[in-house]
Amino acid sequence: MSKRILQDYVISAREYSSLVLHREETLRVIDVEGKQVADLVGLSASDKSEKLSCVCSNVLNGTWKLTKGHVLFTNRASPFLSIAEDKVGLHYSGGGFCSEEVNYIRYKVHGNRNFADNLTITVWE
Repeated sequence: MSKRILQDYVISAREYSSLVLHREETLRVIDVEGKQVADLVGLSASDKSEKLSCVCSNVLNGTWKLTKGHVLFTNRASPFLSIAEDKVGLHYSGGGFCSEEVNYIRYKVHGNRNFADNLTITVWE
């Protein structure tokens, strides 16, 4: 059975998007240009203090290599999302993300938009 596409986004490098995902809906991430990173933050709609947790997801799945069939858990160890398909097979799920400071140490650049900036902008919208 084919699923209906509710929204389709192309997100440029260093940009962001936000959405509300309901039970039984699917979020599909496609890296159209290659070698991009999709940082993902998830918050419960009913309790913003409950959030997606890399640590709980890794511990409860018994692996740091999350892929098809694994469940992503919240900081309260509740199932949050499931991975239905994985065409890449290698993901980092340690929970780190880029910031102005990290980018400077790694790449010696200042002023590039980064995950921390995008998260701040999204929260205040």
